[in-house]
Amino acid sequence: MLFAVGAAMAQVGRNGHRVDVEMPVREREDSVARVCHKLRTPLTSAMGFIQLALRDAQRGNSASQLQSLEMVDQQLRRMAGMIDELAENTRR
Repeated sequence: MLFAVGAAMAQVGRNGHRVDVEMPVREREDSVARVCHKLRTPLTSAMGFIQLALRDAQRGNSASQLQSLEMVDQQLRRMAGMIDELAENTRR
């Protein structure tokens, strides 16, 4: 099992002890890019569906539903920003 730890990876061996394995910078950057891509795909889909639901709620004037959808939309945008920031910091 692998866990990201800064510029290295921590690998749990068969005996359950943690072993630090250095990962080349390029490989680490590629790994982060793949993770960001995998996170963005469902996030983008969810954001699209939230936007559609927000439009429907605005037309129906359901204040409670609208408030809940706006909160979800805000959190999805926050998460998208964190993913973008992670990807940007990895490229530096």
